Amino acid sequence: MFDFKIVTTWFDNLLRQTLGLGDFWSILIECVLVGVIVLTIYALIAMFMIFFERKVCAWFQCRLGPMRVGPWGIFQVMADVLKMLIKEIFGVDRSDKFLYALAPCLTILASVGTFAFLPWNKGAQVLDFNVGVF
Repeated sequence: MFDFKIVTTWFDNLLRQTLGLGDFWSILIECVLVGVIVLTIYALIAMFMIFFERKVCAWFQCRLGPMRVGPWGIFQVMADVLKMLIKEIFGVDRSDKFLYALAPCLTILASVGTFAFLPWNKGAQVLDFNVGVF
C-alpha cells in the first residue's frame, strides 16, 4: 500500500523550504489543493453515476438511453451541466440573496465533509481522529 505521507511531506517541504512560504500560506495552499482534488473526484463520481443510471434505466425500458452527445452518449452529462450553467439564474424577489446562494454550498459541504473522517490509505485522511473508525 502506497504511503501518501511521503507525497504530503514532499509538497509541504516544497512550499516551506523551496518557495519560502510561511506556515499560514503553506497550510492554506495545501487545504485548497486537497479541497479541489476532493471536489473534482466527487464531481467525476457523480458524472459517472448519472451516466450509468441513465443507461441502466434505458436498459430496463428496452431502449438505448442517451446517445446524441459523443460516442455512446458519454458526454451527455457534461452537456447537461453546461446547459444548467448557461441558463438564467433567477431568485425570488423577497428572498435573502446570501442564504439563497449559501444553501447549495452547505448541502455539498455536508455531503463531502462526511468523507473527511474515513482513512482512505496510509497517510491519506483529511482528519486524524483518536477514535477507531476501522
